Amino acid sequence: GYGALPSATCRLVKYHELRVALSAIGVNSLTLDEDDVVIRTKDVNVLRKQVQSSSGTLREVGTRSATGLSTLYFRSKLLSKEGSALSEMHSLVVKSSSLT
Repeated sequence: GYGALPSATCRLVKYHELRVALSAIGVNSLTLDEDDVVIRTKDVNVLRKQVQSSSGTLREVGTRSATGLSTLYFRSKLLSKEGSALSEMHSLVVKSSSLT
């Protein structure tokens, strides 16, 4: 083959796989903010169930928007490597990956 994908490409693929998996459980948006994955959803409990086995933290911030969306921040305890929150969230939510 052509060798391993560049790390930036792998991160982009993980990000989009995670977006697709989260949209299937009602998540409206996903953004990365330094060490955090920031999620906006109407059903906080569904997301909490998805990440309950994580050693990281999921915290709700602010109040619900006028459209009923809550904002949650997920931070991984695995902060030793770049993109660890994204990688951990990906492993918790995505059932299969094009990277494996």
